[in-house]
Amino acid sequence: MPIEYTKQEIVRPIKARFIIFSLIVALLLNQQSLPGIMSLLCPDFLALVILYWNIYHSKQFGMGAAFSMGLLMDVSEANVLGQHAMAYSVMIFFVSTLCQRFQMFRLPEQIFQIGLLLLAAESLILLIKLLNGAQFQDWNFFFASLIGALFWPLLVFFLRKLSSGAH
Repeated sequence: MPIEYTKQEIVRPIKARFIIFSLIVALLLNQQSLPGIMSLLCPDFLALVILYWNIYHSKQFGMGAAFSMGLLMDVSEANVLGQHAMAYSVMIFFVSTLCQRFQMFRLPEQIFQIGLLLLAAESLILLIKLLNGAQFQDWNFFFASLIGALFWPLLVFFLRKLSSGAH
């Protein structure tokens, strides 16, 4: 008797150009300057897209790519070179060790874990900034992680829809 597989059990590879395109769009979204508190509430779109590709297509997107995107983020924001690279790498390390756990949960159940990962990445970036002499601004800094976690299901839905035609 043949084994029947569901759509989620068979993951076809995505074209590399689609992954690159989504990363560039996320990087450009991160570069948008928003007024006042809106800039603090805007999630790290690049971190979210990196998380998506590593959770759902880990064979095509790994820690090296996350590190490279982090360096690109640091250069584009004129930050201390390596702070985003380190934060994204640590985030992907945790995702890689817990990849099967993430895929086991439905999207609403993933929100909490994604929020913790984003919070850890933001905390590491803040720690690096503080070690380099920056002053602690405000606790609003961490709201972006909450907003990013709430944005997660929408991002997954959007990237799944777009990538279904990018095989």
